[in-house]
Amino acid sequence: MGLRQMPIDNFSVFFHIQEERVIITNVLYGASDIAKRLQDS
Repeated sequence: MGLRQMPIDNFSVFFHIQEERVIITNVLYGASDIAKRLQDS
């Protein structure tokens, strides 16, 4: 499975699942340019 996104309040949490673990890669403020921020990371 690839990168997943889950909105929590005003934030977007990006994660992927590896075996039985959830690996959080980014937590971004929802009003920011998320596509640009993900390219920079």
